Amino acid sequence: MVHDVLAALWQRRAQLAIEHLKSYLLGATRFRTIDALRARLAYAHYLDHQRAHTPEADSSTENALAANDLSAALLAGLRQLPDHTQAVFRLSRFEHRSVAEIASRLNLSPKTVEYHLTRALKLLRVSLRDFVLLALWWWV
Repeated sequence: MVHDVLAALWQRRAQLAIEHLKSYLLGATRFRTIDALRARLAYAHYLDHQRAHTPEADSSTENALAANDLSAALLAGLRQLPDHTQAVFRLSRFEHRSVAEIASRLNLSPKTVEYHLTRALKLLRVSLRDFVLLALWWWV
């Protein structure tokens, strides 16, 4: 503030007729400070007004599209699995059945059910790898 006052005084030195330099400098600095504070306050009010009247960013549409794309990619990968592996995966992941329940329902041993689950997860991981990499790239 003081620098601005002194620079303005120097630029207008030919037009000014100052009788009391100390009083002039104190008054000019005080008024310059008051003007700066008013400007900051006005800017703060402006920012508050903008925040209050600017709608929040809504990404629900993008999230819904991404979820639909992931679901479609999962179903496409699931269709590529053998029938028994598909059935075991659907019972495990979509119907939340335990290994013992799946084994008794499909007349398989628990080890066979675990084999099919492991196989399904491995194959789905490979088929969804490109989708996941693309989704990560898009979100970043």
